[in-house]
Amino acid sequence: MNPLVLLLAVPVIGAIVCAILPRADSARRWALFVSLMTAGLAVVLLAIFNFRPATGGYPQFEFGPEHEGSWLSVPAIGFSFQLGIDAVSLWLVLLTALLMPLSVAASAPAIRQRQKEYYAWMLALLAAMLGVFVARDVLLFYVFF
Repeated sequence: MNPLVLLLAVPVIGAIVCAILPRADSARRWALFVSLMTAGLAVVLLAIFNFRPATGGYPQFEFGPEHEGSWLSVPAIGFSFQLGIDAVSLWLVLLTALLMPLSVAASAPAIRQRQKEYYAWMLALLAAMLGVFVARDVLLFYVFF
């Protein structure tokens, strides 16, 4: 699986699981685990991302119909599920992924009611923020934003 798709799928799946957990106190631990896993994926992405400024072009690491097959594209409106990362968005993805575990951990003492919903929405927010930085299609950017 493409690392960019995995980077977006992990917090989305984590948010769904967090929302259906039977106990509210386990939601914080689950959200912290998923956000740490997403941060680990972002660090791995940094490690495998080999930016070559001499070759130029945006992006150098991408996922989309022309690379992985034409799934989830609507040519009638010019939409296609295209993800890409360059040298600037790589650091924004890394910053976002590393700050979310800190946000989840720092909010633990204050959140006492509706913990499952809060942490599920935090993970959904993580996926949306990461999606903004890796979207290559304007409509996809709008959806994430």
